[in-house]
Amino acid sequence: MITINGKQYPFKAGQTVLEAATAAGVYIPTLCSHPHLTAFGACRLCLVQIDNVRGLPTACTIPLTDGMNIRTESEDIQRLRREIMLLTLSEHPYSCLVCKDKEMCVKYNSCTTKAGKITGCNLCSWKEGCEVRKVVDYLKIDEITYPIHYHDYPLERDEPFFDRDYNLCVLCGRCVRVCEDIRGIGAIAFLNRGHRTRIGTAFGMSNIEAGCVFCGACLDVCPTAALTGRATKWLAKTEKRTKTTCNFCGVGCAMVVEGRRETVMRAQADLDGPANKGQACVLGRFCIPPFFNAIGRLRYPLVRREGVLTPVSWEEALKAAANGLKQYDSGDVRIIISPQLTNETAYLLSRLAKEVLPGSLMELDSPFDSLALRTSRELLGHAGSSGTLTAINNAGSVLIVGADLRLDHSVLRVRINAAHRRGAKVIWLGPMQPGEDRLVDYHYPGTDYLDKLAGLLRKLAHDAHNFEGANEFLESLVAFKDSKESTELAKLVRGKSLCILVGKGVLTDHPEAVLTAAYNLIVLTRSPRGLILLLESNSQGISDVSGLPNAALEALPAAKAYYVTSGNAEVPQDAGFLVLQDIFESAMMDRADVVLPGTGMPEDTGTITSLEGRVQALDPIAQAPGMSKPDWWVVARLATQMGGSGFAYEKAEQVTEELFKATRVKSLGLIAKDSYALKLRSMQPINSAERAPSPNKHVHVHRGADIVYKVDDLRRLYTYWGVVE
Repeated sequence: MITINGKQYPFKAGQTVLEAATAAGVYIPTLCSHPHLTAFGACRLCLVQIDNVRGLPTACTIPLTDGMNIRTESEDIQRLRREIMLLTLSEHPYSCLVCKDKEMCVKYNSCTTKAGKITGCNLCSWKEGCEVRKVVDYLKIDEITYPIHYHDYPLERDEPFFDRDYNLCVLCGRCVRVCEDIRGIGAIAFLNRGHRTRIGTAFGMSNIEAGCVFCGACLDVCPTAALTGRATKWLAKTEKRTKTTCNFCGVGCAMVVEGRRETVMRAQADLDGPANKGQACVLGRFCIPPFFNAIGRLRYPLVRREGVLTPVSWEEALKAAANGLKQYDSGDVRIIISPQLTNETAYLLSRLAKEVLPGSLMELDSPFDSLALRTSRELLGHAGSSGTLTAINNAGSVLIVGADLRLDHSVLRVRINAAHRRGAKVIWLGPMQPGEDRLVDYHYPGTDYLDKLAGLLRKLAHDAHNFEGANEFLESLVAFKDSKESTELAKLVRGKSLCILVGKGVLTDHPEAVLTAAYNLIVLTRSPRGLILLLESNSQGISDVSGLPNAALEALPAAKAYYVTSGNAEVPQDAGFLVLQDIFESAMMDRADVVLPGTGMPEDTGTITSLEGRVQALDPIAQAPGMSKPDWWVVARLATQMGGSGFAYEKAEQVTEELFKATRVKSLGLIAKDSYALKLRSMQPINSAERAPSPNKHVHVHRGADIVYKVDDLRRLYTYWGVVE
């Protein structure tokens, strides 16, 4: 037990004074401390008195011991805090903070006045969340007694996504630390000394030149409005706030979204997110509102009449779709499922295929995910990764194969950076973008993934005799040669827990064999939970509730009628009938016979499953435009129209409850990984003429729409990176 201001409180081992006080509801002012950052002690505001401890130590840096007697408020402490805060305010726009009429102003002049530079609270877009205001009010500061030193820095607005007004900066260092310590990027730092100290980049480079990936972590920790999101800073106050899950990729980042008048307005990483731990990427942090509010959203059901798509009622559209599909034998119908659909929609589509259109074929619209899920099912006994994302944190070596963490799954950099700082060796196979080298110890740039992994297996082959299937495995390795990197790679992974991240870049080099080699590596290194497949959006959940994929894409027979849920799907030109269910207008509408408008992430209710097998909820913040309906509703009504029974759902929760009973998805949270025998698998001979499926030519496609061309700032960023022209 410890004593704070005369009251006793329990504490946890390793807690600091500040953490224990916060948990106990005792306020200690601070500007530099943050729950996800290590103690810094820069602002000096959290000074406390502790019996038998000399001076006034900072609460954020002092670990607790049993029996500590702590005082957080005394005349000496408060006087010193005021002096420190006065010095800070002498370089900060302070007039509104000490104004005698500020309470009346807040009451009767609550609307923020838009301005370029912020010189007072009423011109500030972040005044409700400003931590400086909270500290000033707590210390009852009403006058500045030090000479004023206003820096008059220029407002920096020439880069994507956010503005920088360093006149408001209090030099807390949060942005520098989150960029360096958490994200592993280090694009910004403290510059100069004394009154000239400021935050900036080396040699006056722009942030983008310095390697900034615009993840928004610096904005999320900034205690003032020195860093603000350009697209949202002057929006009206939001009316609703909820938690949901981003499905722009498969990591499953928990997000807090805000809305007004049935429109999504802001998105920010949830500090308690189990997968992302309060972090996001440029897509999740900045692109959710502009993408889903972009022009081109489908608003009405459409049916082709006399060659022209015509708006109709839902009853007419569903009848037209049902009649068109009924014209074909079930075996001639193909259902193509977008990875961005919810578990509920995928479950109903699988029921539609099995019960209403028996013999029809379903296909997951993702070449890598289809192949990876099918291959992993054969290797592990279940489709998906062998473990969870904690395998990255606990690994002694992290092997990244065919990934681009700058564009896809970039939040995983946080875990890789944590492992790297702990001493894990990070090895990268394949092309690597500028900036990733800060995390990587060894880089092998070629795309001959199979040769490198097979060569590594040969070097580790003497360890194979302890495993089932060793003889067949060793015989199969004869067909492969050592690579020049094999010896070095073997030294890096032998005797260490290994985590392998496999991305869609392996599609260019015999992907099934590469995945088999990766599996054999986690067996040989006794790292059974170390294989992580970098899947898209909800591909894992779709596989769990529908059984997809059940055959190689190239082995699927041609179909005559198609029901597709993404305008980016590949449909033959000679398709006899085409039903398109999507959220944006696309080129496929030129060929569609029926178009059914669905809903996007901010409008959806249901669940999705991340690449590690974590089932998470979607909670809507916005209303879908026009007559758009939830995708599960559309599928259920279409199945009913085609004569199916048991599809009379009124709420998404009813579908969720049913799929929890009928599939391996039983509840929210992590799905238990099936145990599997550590058995080596033979490496099959490779046909050099074998053609691998091509990766998706689009950078970020969501339900058929390319995010890059819907969000202007993202296009600016990707143009600089050379991703798009």
